Amino acid sequence: MDNKHAFTRSVFDEFLNQFTLSETTLVAYWRSTHRRYLARPHGTSIIPFCAEETFRMAFYSFQRVHRLETDMHCPECLGESDVVICDGCVVAFEKRRLTGRLRPPTMPDEGSEVKEAVQLLSLATLSDTSLSVSKKEAADFRTSLDDWAARAKKHLIKLSLVKDDLDLVAKNGKLGKAIQKLVEEVAALHPLEQGDQRAMHLKFLQELAARSAIFFLIHPQDFKLVAQFVQSRTEVEALRKRAPLFHLLSTAEPLRPVYTVVGLLLLHARQLWKQLVANLRQSRPLSPDELELVSEHDFKGHAWQTTGAIYPDSPVRSRPLYKRIPGDAGMKRLKNLPVIDATRNSDECNKLYSTYGKNGLTGGMMGLWCPHGVCIGAHLMSSAEGRDEVFSALFTRRKKAPNIVIYDFSCQLGPYCWIRAPEYFAETRFYVDQLHSYNHTDCAKSAQWASAVRADPDLKRINTSLAETAHATLRRIKKSISYMLEMHAILFLWVSIQLFNRRKLRKMGHRDRHFPSEIDV
Repeated sequence: MDNKHAFTRSVFDEFLNQFTLSETTLVAYWRSTHRRYLARPHGTSIIPFCAEETFRMAFYSFQRVHRLETDMHCPECLGESDVVICDGCVVAFEKRRLTGRLRPPTMPDEGSEVKEAVQLLSLATLSDTSLSVSKKEAADFRTSLDDWAARAKKHLIKLSLVKDDLDLVAKNGKLGKAIQKLVEEVAALHPLEQGDQRAMHLKFLQELAARSAIFFLIHPQDFKLVAQFVQSRTEVEALRKRAPLFHLLSTAEPLRPVYTVVGLLLLHARQLWKQLVANLRQSRPLSPDELELVSEHDFKGHAWQTTGAIYPDSPVRSRPLYKRIPGDAGMKRLKNLPVIDATRNSDECNKLYSTYGKNGLTGGMMGLWCPHGVCIGAHLMSSAEGRDEVFSALFTRRKKAPNIVIYDFSCQLGPYCWIRAPEYFAETRFYVDQLHSYNHTDCAKSAQWASAVRADPDLKRINTSLAETAHATLRRIKKSISYMLEMHAILFLWVSIQLFNRRKLRKMGHRDRHFPSEIDV
């Protein structure tokens, strides 16, 4: 400032309280305060409140020197949280105010490697490779199973309606024959006398027909336990609690073809995983041309005030480039091309990503939250939310991947991560949160949080809507941020996150060493 103005801290603390409790903008607060100064009792000296621009400059200067920060580590998690809840929030500013200095975790740097063999593979349970047929035949087969299960639910079992489709695939591969045999035996079950067993097998067939990755059904961490299940043909307790599909199979006695189908799916899953890991091993450093592109975007060592990446620790690794993946987000960002993750194919669910970059605004914020409700990382997005935001945030900022990731697009985030970093995410299970799972009609139930809780009731303690609760607070600054400069938007977001974390820490009985008790959210 210019030494002509003096402000008490209470003026700024009052504004912090107001903009985190309601949608009070800086201009609205200044006007309210200005009018209070003018409305003093008659006879007292009238010293007008400062000009709007002066107050704006003073507030931002105060926040730069104010020791408001928490360390963004949850003391209850004791290190890196095993469970991470991810979600994007619509707190965005105008794209025309972008300076080109935002550096989210999605941006490659000089330490990035080029993964030369990583490529898109179909991870669908019933794909052309698992069934040994053409892509069209695989799609038809999956649809016929789905239709048959729907009809069977209404007690209209007519196997002949789908027999031609089943025969078409069965003659080409072992998995098709095994599924055809299973369908025939399920059709023979009596709807009333064997209702529970029949219902369980219908749900099992629907899991097979779902448009989800096979690793949601048979997770790489469970390969040995699944092999034990197939060989012993008995329930495996550890597997039942860890894998929703096998919890389903424990609710009634499986028919013999189930074991054959699971065994063949296990073989396919192992082959896929082996291919993913082998593809990962082929890498090289950046070429001179690629290094030149990186150097144009190098803001290494810059603080969050510039980069918009609000994380407690420095990056532990760099985001790779994937040359064989068409439209790789990392390469697009280096070339200043727009990145919009809203594409899909027949193996993905029908629920698409919300487009935050509407009305000329940036993509909003991506936040990571621990199960106790503490924000453990966030960054501003220049374009709409996508899977790369979560993938890069986890991959570059955490030494070890979490055991569980909860996200409203986990059905697509899982395959995205397993293809690009299979070794890093080998022990990670992805689930769609409870609130959004009802919209994922084409996804396997094994990818949904409700199924995980049924398998392991201990998971009930985790509130998967924590991020939504936090966003209810952050949305209060939506209006303010929408017209701000980039650097002010970053600062406002940072202040809101720190105040939110303080509230959580105080409720848990923890006090940060810089904890102003008069500030609340």
